[in-house]
Amino acid sequence: MKAPKPLPIARRERGLSLVELMVALLIGLFLTAGVLALFAGTRQSVRLTEALSRVQENARFGVELLAHEVRQAGYKGGCLTAVNTLLDTSHASYSADRFQLDTGGTNARALGIRGWNGIAGEASAGSGTLSNHVAGTDTLLVRHAATATNLSASAALARTATSLSLNEFSGSLHDAIILITDGAGCDLFQNSAADNVKSLARATGGSPGNTTDDLSHDYDATLEILRLSSTLYFIAPGANGQNALWQRRFDKGGLDDDELIEGVQDMQISYGLDNDGDGALDQYVDASAVSNWSRVLAVHIELLLASTEDNLAETPMSLPFHLNDGSVFTAPDRRLYQMAVTTVRLRNHQP
Repeated sequence: MKAPKPLPIARRERGLSLVELMVALLIGLFLTAGVLALFAGTRQSVRLTEALSRVQENARFGVELLAHEVRQAGYKGGCLTAVNTLLDTSHASYSADRFQLDTGGTNARALGIRGWNGIAGEASAGSGTLSNHVAGTDTLLVRHAATATNLSASAALARTATSLSLNEFSGSLHDAIILITDGAGCDLFQNSAADNVKSLARATGGSPGNTTDDLSHDYDATLEILRLSSTLYFIAPGANGQNALWQRRFDKGGLDDDELIEGVQDMQISYGLDNDGDGALDQYVDASAVSNWSRVLAVHIELLLASTEDNLAETPMSLPFHLNDGSVFTAPDRRLYQMAVTTVRLRNHQP
């Protein structure tokens, strides 16, 4: 029997040399740097896209909201005469800027808008102090009765009556400013009836409350019941510390502030005037140059919006903001900025 062959001697295992190890580490560093650069670029692109989408969305919402409100300025339903105001005009919370829908008199003209150039405007609006208003930004007050209540009277209403019976429950209308109207006239009063009852009332008291005067005329059950909307729009710091578009509502006589749109840095407004009463628009001016607000036929609104995040633009942006005087806005940071511009014709201010 033959003896088994001896096993071959295993080859000696060899490791990497120092040069090979350094080359491998260098290649790994290049690959890691490439992955990190790709990640950073993708992340910045996502931030940029999200910020731009948010700014554009806020801009679109801002101009649509303001355009809708301004377009309704001075609306008073089917009323063909001057509004008969039964509100207590001697009360401290009353002001014509808050509640007046027309100029009054035989040839009453719609009067649904009022603005202030670069100031808060709270003194004229009787709205208390806008302590957080951003200086240099414009303020706009819009009034109309285009807010339907979807209520109907269950019986005729005598001019001496102090309550109006309804076919349905009123909802949350306690203290709301109500306009009742038909082709023969219209009356404005503050509802003193409780919420969710089948009636409206015009008792004294409240803020501003009502007088004891009679209605302008007798109404039949086909009268229209509308709710007055009175809103002051202004720029103030928002919840995140940046400027935002705010509203202050006077619909129930008091003050109700709400932040509407974040990132609105500035609002500049100019007004198209009919200077000679021929129904044609003659010029655009700032609020400080308007002496007769019933002569305003159009409103030009410019909003300047910014992203909430910084370090998005490569360099600070510049925009030709406030075209009325040719001003140029230069950003103090590297956020994204965008202008939103609209011009609205006032339907109810036409002669």
